[in-house]
Amino acid sequence: MSTMSALKDPVCRPSHEPSNDQALAVRISPSPTNATDRLASAFIYRAKPDLAINYQLAWNFGGYIWDIPARLGRNPAVDAAADVLVSAHARYCAGGHGPDIALLKKQALSTSILRQHLLDPAKALSTETLCAIALLMTSHVLSDPLQHMYYSHVRGAADLLKARGLSGPRDEFENKLILMIRGPIIFEALVNDKINFTKKELEDLVKDDISGDLPDGRFVEYLACVPDLTRRAKAVMQRRSVLPNPSWANLKHEIDEMRDRSKADIDQLRTRLQEFDPASAPPKYINHLHANHLRILSLALGTGIVLNWILLFLLGSDDVISLESAEWVEEIILLAEIATQYRPLGSLAMIMGLHFAWFGATETGTKQRINALIRTYERVCTGEENDCRMTMFEPLMNRLSLEEA
Repeated sequence: MSTMSALKDPVCRPSHEPSNDQALAVRISPSPTNATDRLASAFIYRAKPDLAINYQLAWNFGGYIWDIPARLGRNPAVDAAADVLVSAHARYCAGGHGPDIALLKKQALSTSILRQHLLDPAKALSTETLCAIALLMTSHVLSDPLQHMYYSHVRGAADLLKARGLSGPRDEFENKLILMIRGPIIFEALVNDKINFTKKELEDLVKDDISGDLPDGRFVEYLACVPDLTRRAKAVMQRRSVLPNPSWANLKHEIDEMRDRSKADIDQLRTRLQEFDPASAPPKYINHLHANHLRILSLALGTGIVLNWILLFLLGSDDVISLESAEWVEEIILLAEIATQYRPLGSLAMIMGLHFAWFGATETGTKQRINALIRTYERVCTGEENDCRMTMFEPLMNRLSLEEA
């Protein structure tokens, strides 16, 4: 499974949980008689809020999931994509890795309908088209171990958001959709130049009107700055022999400030995890909350490792920063070991955290431990075993290569 797909909604905990188990029942007949009602009933069953976090959809892929049943029957692209997700989730929960013939046919139909919508300018930029892409992205995480179609949908979502404009008003449902989609786009933008957003567009993309002043999603804001930071860092170091070099000092100051904010968020997230009291949580959501705290902290630590890496590029070396990154690597490993109880879906984001840890590790033995964990996660989540693929990070590393200097 692609490590980029390990994170769908950075703020993985849904922002607005249904108030009770009946909240998803949007006037659906107890004995559905038409195709829309049958699809809605199947989707409601798959999106049950109290389903174990190991297989829960909304807690792992975003709160937009809970709004889907009420939107069925209005748009064929959404209906077809929802049908794909229902089938993919059912197969995944039954232990099936990869699509079967029936699922492949549904995926083909859904993709065909989506392409027709994309050819119509009015439909292409609609919320429904964005929703269909989000549903297909989620379904391909469950059904496509190689993730070819997943990446295609990430790039499609990026192009659609760019065409729509990112600074305009959003309704609540659009906010939920973008909250789910932005994470994969930001992670893909780190390593894929085809995700070509300006600095301002990335800033608009990560605006979050749902999470409020919580640290959960702020690491995505820092990651959104990484392409610009690496570009500027390389330019500054290419002129490093020109003194004085105010650009170097200004950039270092900017990264230092971002690191300070990131470290404060890490401290807050770590404290939240350490002080988590199951007795104070709703009984059926204890594991949901605990899993969420583990994976969010892991990703925040991984983001800190990337920021430290850029700063070390500017400084040449710094023992304190290197030690800090090493400590964060060990912390991610520990979190991943704890989170194994929530596999496969509840700890899927830990695969990305482990890749960040591998990226920041300097000792061979540490990298071997991380590889062993990644292989275990991959086997449980996808039925495959893959080592950490550093080729994922090569484009990011090349951005700071001075070979052309």
